[in-house]
Parts: sequence; C-alpha cells; structure tokens
Amino acid sequence: MGFGRLLQLLADQVEDLHPSDVNVARSRQGASALDLDASLLHQVPKRRHLSSFLVETKPKQDSEVKAPEATVSLYNPDNRRIFLIAAPVTVLAAAFFECSAKHRMAETDLSAPLPKVVEAATKEEEASSLRSAVKVLEPYISGPTSLKCAGYAAAHLTLLGVGLYVDVALTQWNGVFWTALQNHQSKQFYRLLWDFVIITGVTGFVGTYNDYLSGMWHLHARDHLTRHFNQLWVSNGAMCMMRQSSIQVDNPDQRIDRDVDEFVGSTRELFFGGLGSIVRLGIYFPILLRSAPAPLLGFVLVWPIFGALMTHGLGRRLIPLSLAGESANADFRSELVFAREKADSLALMGAGPHLAENLQERFEVMKRVAYAEFDVTKFLNFFKMMYEEYGTVVPFVLLAPAYFSGALDLGKLMQLRMIVERVSQSLTFPVAAYEQAVGWRVAANRLAALAAATSAVAPPSSDSPSAPGLGSPSVLRVEGVDLKTPQGRLLLENVNLEVSPGERLLLVLPASGGKSLLLRAIAGLWSHMSGSVRKDEDAVYIQGFEFPPLSLRQLLSYPQPPEGDAQLALHLVDLGHLLAAHPPDRPCQWEEVLSPEDQQRFLMARLLLRQPKLALLDEPLANLPDEDALRLLRQIPSDTAIVSFSRTRRLAAAHHRVLELVGATATEDQVGEGKKTSAARPIRLGHKVKSTES
Repeated sequence: MGFGRLLQLLADQVEDLHPSDVNVARSRQGASALDLDASLLHQVPKRRHLSSFLVETKPKQDSEVKAPEATVSLYNPDNRRIFLIAAPVTVLAAAFFECSAKHRMAETDLSAPLPKVVEAATKEEEASSLRSAVKVLEPYISGPTSLKCAGYAAAHLTLLGVGLYVDVALTQWNGVFWTALQNHQSKQFYRLLWDFVIITGVTGFVGTYNDYLSGMWHLHARDHLTRHFNQLWVSNGAMCMMRQSSIQVDNPDQRIDRDVDEFVGSTRELFFGGLGSIVRLGIYFPILLRSAPAPLLGFVLVWPIFGALMTHGLGRRLIPLSLAGESANADFRSELVFAREKADSLALMGAGPHLAENLQERFEVMKRVAYAEFDVTKFLNFFKMMYEEYGTVVPFVLLAPAYFSGALDLGKLMQLRMIVERVSQSLTFPVAAYEQAVGWRVAANRLAALAAATSAVAPPSSDSPSAPGLGSPSVLRVEGVDLKTPQGRLLLENVNLEVSPGERLLLVLPASGGKSLLLRAIAGLWSHMSGSVRKDEDAVYIQGFEFPPLSLRQLLSYPQPPEGDAQLALHLVDLGHLLAAHPPDRPCQWEEVLSPEDQQRFLMARLLLRQPKLALLDEPLANLPDEDALRLLRQIPSDTAIVSFSRTRRLAAAHHRVLELVGATATEDQVGEGKKTSAARPIRLGHKVKSTES
C-alpha cells in the first residue's frame, strides 16, 4: 500500500452523521445504552477529502430540524490498516535512530566509558542508606522547631482529610449524576449540578489554602535546615578543612542551596502522598472488594505489583546517574564562577582559549552523563506510558460483560470506574512517584555526605591558657607538632614553641617550607598534623586579604560589630584618605580599590582596632618598605603577643626573638632594644625554645 493510499484512508475515516443514525433502546432493567446503527460501521465512505474529527452535519430541509448540529465522527475500522503499517515503520525508524542517527546527532562519543564522576557517585550512593536520609531531617523534626513542624503537619493532615472526604462525595455524586442523565431525569440532573457547584467550591478553597500552607511549611523547613547545614559548613573551619580531606565533597554551596530545597519539598510530597494513598485505599478497597468481579479485582491487585517491580528494575540506575549529573553540572558552574571572579588576571595572561577548552571539557562530561540518563529514562518512560494506557482500558474491558448484560447501569459503571481508578492510583503510587523518589534520594544522599564530611574534619582540640597542664601564663604553646601535605609528605617535624604575653616572635621559614600551613595548624584549620596546640582564645590570624563587599566601617571590624575609633586607626596606618574617598557606610569591592600595599596597611588598622592578646601574621607587610613596616609593627600595643611568619629576617628589629627553621635545625637570635645577639646557636626542632630578653 503506497503513501497516497494512507492519505486516502485518513480522508475516508471521517463521515457525516445524522442524529437518526443513533437509536436509544431501553433494557428490561430500565437502563439505556447507545445502540449504534451497524450500517455505520460498514458503509463505504463517500467523502474524498480531509476533514476534522468534529463534523458539522447539514440540516435537513424539513421543519423539524431547526439548527445545524455537530457530532464526533465514528471510529473508522480502516484505521487498523494504517496502524498495522505504521507499527513496523515506527520500529524500523527507532532502530535506525539507535544504530546510526543518534550517534551522529549527539556530537559526543556515546560508546566511550562513563566519566569518573559516575563511579564516584555510585560509591556515594552505595555508602548511603535510608537511615542517613532520616538523619538529614532529624534537626528539623526533633529540634527547637519541632512544635511548629507538628503544627504544620496537623494542618496538612486536616486538609488532607477534608480533601479525601470531598473525593468520596464526588464519587457518590458521579454515580447518581450519570444515572439521572441516562434515565432522562432532568430535575434530578439540574439539582445535582447545583450540588456539584457547592462541592467544587469547597474543594477550591481547601486546595488553595492547602497549597498556601504547604508553601509556608516548605519555606519554614528549608529555612531551618539551611541554617543547620550553614552552621555545619562554616563553623569551626569545616569549610576550609573539607578541602584537605582525601574524600572530596563537591560544591557544598550548591548542596545547601538546591539539595535542601529538593529534599524538603520531596519529603513532604512523598510522605503525605503515600499517606493519602493508604487512607484512600482503606476507603475504596472494601467497596471494590464487595462490588467488583473477580477478574477485575485480581487485575487491580496484580497490576500495581508488576508496575512497581518493572519500574524499579528499569530505573534503579537513575540514582547514581542523577548524582553524577548534579556533580558534573556543579563542576561546570564552578569553572564559570572561577572565570568570572578571576576575569582580570585570566585576561592579562591571555588564558581565554585555555579556559574555553576547560569549560567545554566539563560540559562534555555533563553531556555524557545526560545521555546515559536519557538511555535509562527512555525505557522507563515507554513502560510507564504503556502501563498507564493499559491500566485505564483493561478495567473497562473487564466490566463490559456486566454492563452489556444489563447487570450494571451507566451510573454504577461510572461510579465503579472511579472506585477502580482511586484504588489503582493508591496502589500505583510507587510507580507514579518513582522519579520524584529518585530526586529525593539524590538530594538526601548529597546532604548526608555533606554532614558526614563536616563531622569527619572536626579540628583538633585547642585549649585556653587556663586549661589544666598549661602551667605557665603563655598565650601560645606548640608541642611536638608534625605537619604533612595532603599527599603525606612531611614538611615540619616535632615543632615546639612557647610565646609569653606581649612577646614578639619572628619565625623564618623557606619558601614551601610549611610557613602558611603552620599558621593554619595553630589556628586549628589543618587536619594533616599531629601534636598539641594550646593558645589564648583572644587570637587573630592574618593571612591574605579576602573580604566580602562591606562598608569601610564594617570591614575594619569584620566579622564583629563595628566599634572603636576607626578614623584614628586609619590615620595611624596612613590610610586617612579613604575616609574622604569612600563614605564609611557604603559597601565596596575593596580588593579592586586598594593596592597590595594599602591592603596590608588596612590589615594592620584592623589589628590596631581589635587589640587581641595574640596575633599571628603571615608575611604581614611584605609589600611595604622596611621603614614603614617596622613603624607599623611597633604601633601594635605592647600587651599583644605577635608571631610573624616570614621568608626573610628583614623585620627582626621589631621582634624580641627570631627563630629560623631550615630543614632539621633551627637557629635562634635574641633581640633586645633593637640589638641582635652575636651568638646564634643551632638547635634541633624538638628542643623547646624559650629565651629571655638581653
């Protein structure tokens, strides 16, 4: 059969009908059914042009017909021939697409192994469990917000109960309504229409406020879970130490932003959706058990089990693939943010082509993971579509004998159909909610991994001077500290330091000798270390200039509230001109405004305002001339102990002691009143260094 014949069959399937072709026949039980004229099913079509399925019939010329009528044309059995031809054509087209066209259109190597991000996601998914997902929710449902959470849950349950009652009322209304329509009971018909208006009005109000309260609850839960994970990530330096861990947790910011939102919404919808399905099943299943024929009852029970098993079998790979997709997307966004934040430096280096190549590589990983997801969802969606279609038609097939024999009238048929639909919806809830459950599991796994990572990098314990065993009034004591790189290379071994109140110590270490890592270890922000560090709680650490866009007044005291004489502090470090050029309460990107020299002066102004008991400075004034640097250091109050980390000895005149750590030895100089002692003696790193001023 040629293509022209197919078009001809499409044109012939629609015919003009006349109301007289449909006769209404009464059964002995009083039920009526549409008795279609058999000739309509076999007549030869006379039309030879394409038309709409909605056919407008021409009125007869007699006076009985007052206006033209419209009706839907009957199904043309010739359609069977079209679909018998279309079925193998569709299969062949799909095979051609899978074998050839897809690989050409995808613009990526679909036969290549999956990226490593999929393997990492699979391991993360295998390490997770339902218990870990529940622990993610635990801070909200059992913490200080538990009472308000219970209030939202009670309101949601109440509205759910009202919705189920309305659903039952509509099911009963449907049975009476269709019976009245079939029996031509006009008064009953219009009275039921008024009932419908009232019922749907109540449904509208309940649905509207149910959605509103759900939105409020969602925001409340997201707010407090976001606070919880923010605290886990930013407190105690976890955000810094997580980057040193051997097991990396990618993009914690995205997990807090997007995954908390997904987890909160999906948890509520899955829990109450499942609860509603159970209650609905308890209401309708006993009715179905009493009124449905045995074949229909068996189908309703077996069909959902078959659907759940098949859906899980086809879609179980979606969880690791979705995890990998989230990670790949986050890596791509991270590269884009890096390009935005470092735009000036990258442009000056001419790194645009290299950066574009890196971005495309990350996007290729996204594409490969996305196509792997497409391959899974393709079969899953096909099964779900066929499952839903057959689940709708088969109950009618099983009820048809009872209806055609007159045992069921139209009203009972429609009511029983709604009952079957409600029971099927309840039993097939796992199938319908499978993809949402996958999204929930992915979000729960990522949040659980973030919580576990923050717990695993808890900083070493650090005690104040009043702690037992400290002994002396020192503000800093370091005993037997070994420092390693994340790869395990030893940088410093058995470091011992002791600093008294008001003492100034200069630590000189070579480049890549562990200078910055030693400062982080003292601050409790380096996990690859051993030994003991005890320090005063009132300590300040200065290492680089990285601040959020704040006003001048806020920046001087960040992260504490503004206090002290900011104007005096700026004048002491020769930055008084900032007061005139920048309003003290206007935020600014200070990294772009201040030169490297002014940034270091600004850090000293912050130190003058704070006046802590202990200050640890990493290359504090490397960009300033020696004279200016020494003057600024001597302006720091005498009761503030200072430990400066540097690669040179140029600031020795502003310190009481100089300790140079090179390899396995240390050289100490004692400096008093600006005079350097002539005797410098080599000592082992394990020797406890404690000197007095000359």
